[in-house]
Amino acid sequence: MKIFFVNLNPCNTRKINVRQYKDFIIKSKHELVENPNDADIIFVWGCEFRSDWRDFSFSISKELKQKHTAKIVYIGCTFDDKYASKIKTELGVDVIPWRDGKNLFENILLTKNHKLQDIPLKLAENRLVESAAEHRKKYPLDNICFEDEYVKLNICEGCTNNCSYCSERQMFPRFRSFSEDDLIRDCRAAMEESGTNKVMFLADSSGQYGVDTGTSLPTLINRLKKEVNNNINVGISQLNPEDFLKYNDQMLDLISNGTITYINIPIQSASDKILSSMRRHYNYKQIDKLFSDFKSINFNNFSTHLLFGFPGETDDDVRKTIDFVKKYTPKHVVASAFMTHPSIDASNYSNTISQEDVKKRINQCDEELTKNGIKVATDWGSITNKIMNRIKSSFNLDLENK
Repeated sequence: MKIFFVNLNPCNTRKINVRQYKDFIIKSKHELVENPNDADIIFVWGCEFRSDWRDFSFSISKELKQKHTAKIVYIGCTFDDKYASKIKTELGVDVIPWRDGKNLFENILLTKNHKLQDIPLKLAENRLVESAAEHRKKYPLDNICFEDEYVKLNICEGCTNNCSYCSERQMFPRFRSFSEDDLIRDCRAAMEESGTNKVMFLADSSGQYGVDTGTSLPTLINRLKKEVNNNINVGISQLNPEDFLKYNDQMLDLISNGTITYINIPIQSASDKILSSMRRHYNYKQIDKLFSDFKSINFNNFSTHLLFGFPGETDDDVRKTIDFVKKYTPKHVVASAFMTHPSIDASNYSNTISQEDVKKRINQCDEELTKNGIKVATDWGSITNKIMNRIKSSFNLDLENK
């Protein structure tokens, strides 16, 4: 069969899973085609972690269904709920929740001699660009980000936390750490091919690496340093504060000796009341110590994520968060609006914040932090036409915006 594969999910952490599915298609003696007009089956890897991406995925699936005779199958970051039922009933499209749907995927491809689980994950991706900013100037529609300046190494997948605002956990795979030996092998090959000593750890929750296998994040880093490149330059994404604090002294040593050179450490808020309601596993005192330690060793190449408009949030909570970030001046901040989702507990919380107030708070954060020399990206919970067009152009999808 001829198969057209549409990956609507922009996150780097899911690329290894998409690659595995594509490798399985080829291993099963099917052909991946570059134009949906040539396909017998069109697989749409959607994304439902919030309403704008969910609606975008639905819109693309609907238009593909209307314009092509190929069988449409919706897979990926979805779970079997009312939305999946909506796709099935309204569009007549098969839905395969990625977390539990491997057998369904195999059945659609009519495979007997191969299993998806037998296709190895390619844990490392070569560096794509030397400078993401320069590349975007020349190719504004390319899906290139800061992380693409590194070899990207997926160290684990899934998350064992239970944050009250997170819908992604419902769609994550069950938590597992990838073996150190596999990571070392794939990282070494990608660094040699890319000609770089820079590697970015990717994960849904990178600080939990090793909790299921008896190892740890610092142990992995030290093995890479010893066995791959003594001058390795490590960046870490999605490192939650409580996980850094668990290995505090070891992590600070790795920063001080120049091994860890960048960390994305999302705090979401600096209000103890909000952090408790979010079910985050740290408080103001703990993150104040963490960032104070950064300051004491002159480490400022870190970024964070803030969430505004969480139910029960007051102006005082916002003030605490903005003042905290101004105190420690990270290089980059993403300021996002809280978004409800049917799968999250916080959607049922009282004292909701109006959209008008959420916008005011994000604007306040943007203005104050920018004045302090901090780069701020705002996320209002609405996917832009620019992003939609960029994704569609990358898959030769000549579809109208909905």
